[in-house]
Amino acid sequence: MCLFLRRVLPNSTQDQRATVLARLATSKKTLTELQAELEAYGACDPVKVEEKRRTVMLAREAALRHTGQV
Repeated sequence: MCLFLRRVLPNSTQDQRATVLARLATSKKTLTELQAELEAYGACDPVKVEEKRRTVMLAREAALRHTGQV
């Protein structure tokens, strides 16, 4: 921490700031890890699976209409 802030901020505020900055760093690291895990499971995302299912159903219906089969 720069000397100016050490003179201006009381020790308790400096300690609080250091604690909050440590929590921020930990939270950012956790966020990065969780985002990487989510990307790994991207193909199994329920929203994406439902979207694919709906797309397949619409394509099948369109193919049946096009060929005249029901």
